[in-house]
Amino acid sequence: MIVSRRLAAGRIALFLGVAGITIIQGIASVASKSQRWSGHWANSSVVIGWAGVWGACIAAGATALILAAPRSRGYDDLLRASSRSQARIHLAGLATVAAGSLAGYTVVTGYVAAATATSATHGGLDIVELLPTAASVPLAVGIGALLGRLAPPRIAPVAAAVAPYLIYMAVVYAEAYSGQIAYMDLLWTDQVDRTYLRLPAELLVSRAVLWMMLGVALLGLSPHALRLAYASAVVASLSAAVALLSVGTRIEVPAAYAAACSGEQPRVCVDRAHDHILPEYQREIVTSVQPVQGLDLSAMVVVMDEHLAVPGADLPGSGPDARRVIVPIVKRNTSPAHEIDSATLTANVGFALFLAPCMARPTAAEDVGLTTAAALYHWWLTSHGLPTDGTNFPGEPSLDSILIENEEAARTAGSFVRLVEEERQEWFSESTESVLTCTAVPAR
Repeated sequence: MIVSRRLAAGRIALFLGVAGITIIQGIASVASKSQRWSGHWANSSVVIGWAGVWGACIAAGATALILAAPRSRGYDDLLRASSRSQARIHLAGLATVAAGSLAGYTVVTGYVAAATATSATHGGLDIVELLPTAASVPLAVGIGALLGRLAPPRIAPVAAAVAPYLIYMAVVYAEAYSGQIAYMDLLWTDQVDRTYLRLPAELLVSRAVLWMMLGVALLGLSPHALRLAYASAVVASLSAAVALLSVGTRIEVPAAYAAACSGEQPRVCVDRAHDHILPEYQREIVTSVQPVQGLDLSAMVVVMDEHLAVPGADLPGSGPDARRVIVPIVKRNTSPAHEIDSATLTANVGFALFLAPCMARPTAAEDVGLTTAAALYHWWLTSHGLPTDGTNFPGEPSLDSILIENEEAARTAGSFVRLVEEERQEWFSESTESVLTCTAVPAR
């Protein structure tokens, strides 16, 4: 009775340990990349697979620890002499690890779903996207069981814990050096952005079956289960063949490009894939343009991406002649992001108003306009308390370097700062067109 209680307590501790570590690393993994999925169901469905990289390592290490324990503690001969098969002896422990891993992924799924549901405007969790993550559980258990039986007892848990990550990184490097996206498409998780594209369901299902059967085959690599291993390997091969027929295939979602607009002066527009952040996007834009109240923005439409800025793009409630200004949504080097970084967005607004018109046309004859634009952007950044060293977003020019090299721009920036608020607003009201076309002359 005492032995049974200890076994039960040990299994509960094992379950809680595997589940707890899987939950912690899973939530940390997906939360650190929330700008890529928050509020968007398609990306939220696939992001759970990112927890499966380290989650598989945890399950494999725990399984190897169970299988290597008899050898490390010196009672392996007793188990071999037992009338029970090795599969029956270790079945409860392996099932506990698998249950803990699945429970961890379930909690991570709940966290992602709860975080997305608060802001998402359409869609729902895609169950098919979750299948490869679930399939990584038998794969991890299979890897751990194989190394737990074959590797030295002290090395087995560590070797099993790093094996899934090594497999993942080997595939990543194979794709990087070969240029073949087929490699990543076959993994149990991928980094394909689902904002405007989808992976075919047959690819997701076939690769889930592939990794699940590979795990079962590894579990069956023992004298008493070779038939199971062989049958599983055959099914895995067939699944790989089916998956290879659709690797590299992407399904475009045209509806994701449709525009959703809101507000006036300026009117702001995002595409349907990002409409869950439209209210915040509009609020941030309106707040950031407060210092340029004299600038006439009634004929301007702020859009989040290039595909909404083309003349033929339909922007509801906006005239065909509206001036389209691109203010991208960037967060942690992700663009377009599904979350807004206020500081980065503010810097992008100033860049779009002042410097972007100069970048869009030859500047050889616009030296004065470019000088004024640089001075205005420098004033914009300093007035919002943002750095001027080019670190606000990727590709931003360093205003510090520009002002050092261009004395006229430095003088213009200084004179513009010295203007009182009424003079600055008056200058903006008189120079709206020239500011937006990079032909403005310095304020005196």
